[in-house]
Amino acid sequence: MLVYNLIEFEEVDSTNNKAKELLEKKILPEGTAIISEFQKKGRGLDKNHWESEKAKNILLSFVLYPVFLEPAKQFLLNQVISLSVLDFVKCYLPNENVKIKWPNDIYINDKKIAGILTENSIQGRNITRTIAGIGININQLIFKSDAPNPVSLKNITGEDYNIINCIDRLFLCTAKRYKLLEYGNFDKINEDYINSLYRFETNYFYKYKKRKIEARITGVNEYGFLQLFTPDNKFIECDLKEIEFLI
Repeated sequence: MLVYNLIEFEEVDSTNNKAKELLEKKILPEGTAIISEFQKKGRGLDKNHWESEKAKNILLSFVLYPVFLEPAKQFLLNQVISLSVLDFVKCYLPNENVKIKWPNDIYINDKKIAGILTENSIQGRNITRTIAGIGININQLIFKSDAPNPVSLKNITGEDYNIINCIDRLFLCTAKRYKLLEYGNFDKINEDYINSLYRFETNYFYKYKKRKIEARITGVNEYGFLQLFTPDNKFIECDLKEIEFLI
């Protein structure tokens, strides 16, 4: 069972880095959330930067110890955290088209509301520790970086949200999804993840190995590789560095 334990900072370079720093000094309860009002070096996948105004959004990292999960199944952790954030956003936007853009961005239609960076520590046959960094746009209205498509809850609803209350709800969503992982309900996790994929089973354009193709997403394999079919029925299985969504 995850323990709801908040460790708050006004400013850090990144919550993932701060979590690692704290874990070098002592073991933190599983479920601990390191939160910050501001990140100087917020990180995303593939060296991307996460933009966030101070005290406007959720910036946190959960500490987990999924020692029951073998390293070959570590993509399940990515799926669980992605579904947790998806569930959270749907709580506030039940009538919006909320999806997971593979592997772990949360989109509303064609706009990004959340990003995730999951980092696993592996020793031998065990995942000894996971730090799941999560950024969710809550109250920010204007985004100044060159990110092409950000959006926040407030952009959509016009409402202002209490960040700590939002974090409370995100923890509950995460605890519920993580319990499925602990109980070994992998099929349910995978099914929900696949059915929540952005652009699932619909033809769109992508850049694959530096050339433009048309394809439809059909699934994700157990290692997290995206699976697609082209209109001429050519099967593609690729990692993050091989494909780009054209939006």
